[in-house]
Amino acid sequence: MHENCIHAFRGFVLTAAFGLQACLGAPAQFNYSDNGDGTVTLTGYAGRSEHVDIPHHLGRYKVRAIGTWAFNENSNIKSLTLPESITSIGDLAFENCSRLAHIDFDNNLTNISTSFGGSALTSVRIPKGVISIDGSFWSCLDLENVTIPASVSRIENDFYYCLNLQSITVDRRNSAYSSADGVLFNKDQTELILCPAGKSGIYNSPDTVTSIGEDAFAWCGDLTGIVLPEGVTNIGYASFFSCSGLTNITIPASVTTIDDWTFAQCNNLNALYFLGNAPMLGGSYIFYSDNGNGLVAYYLPGTTGWEEFTAATGVPAVPWAP
Repeated sequence: MHENCIHAFRGFVLTAAFGLQACLGAPAQFNYSDNGDGTVTLTGYAGRSEHVDIPHHLGRYKVRAIGTWAFNENSNIKSLTLPESITSIGDLAFENCSRLAHIDFDNNLTNISTSFGGSALTSVRIPKGVISIDGSFWSCLDLENVTIPASVSRIENDFYYCLNLQSITVDRRNSAYSSADGVLFNKDQTELILCPAGKSGIYNSPDTVTSIGEDAFAWCGDLTGIVLPEGVTNIGYASFFSCSGLTNITIPASVTTIDDWTFAQCNNLNALYFLGNAPMLGGSYIFYSDNGNGLVAYYLPGTTGWEEFTAATGVPAVPWAP
């Protein structure tokens, strides 16, 4: 693979020793890598346009992918149009493009990987054909809603710290994921994967849920109550991290494991009501808070493990009668 530079101006096509000049809608400059099969991967952009329309071809080369860091921290781009020739977008390709508010995707795209974190997107409709989304939209503070098509079979570490996200909607034909009330679940809704951080009020989990996923409610600062159903057995890593609106929560008797950092930085949480025995603890930072919130664990008479619980967490445990 070798690196080339393409200068594109309206109205003519010219092959030069240093690269290509191609017809685009407006002056632009692209760097690219030759994939050796008649296609190229864009690796950089030196233009200053607010509206970038990536071409299907650059001269005789088909534009197949956008590479790692290609547009990273470009503060000029407000909108982006991708052609049908693009099948993948590389890691951090549009990270911290702080004014990027609109993207026209094409349905041939199959992979979006850590691509749009820190952008100004307000709404995202993942194109049909995408199979994998991996950390692609972290810290998009203006993002309010996301639509996920039937084709997506893998979602990892996505939509974290999107503080205004209100709703995630999954196509009913998706075989791996589902949604209800704007919340993301696995297909049979036994695992609650992600509650949008912009939700407010009291949230009632469906009775089908048996597991609360990693970071599931992280940064849900406007939730004042979360109701977990009997049948939940595991509460995942950092699942309620920084839920600053919570003052208390009831832990069902079915819960056997609470992972590390689960209630960390829940700075207003002052009461945990346990309906069963003390659960197994996944670490020493489960209840970490840098302001000392005076948390107390309340347990039912006849349940066990509370001396060990207090010894491990520093949280006092006292009996209660509901």
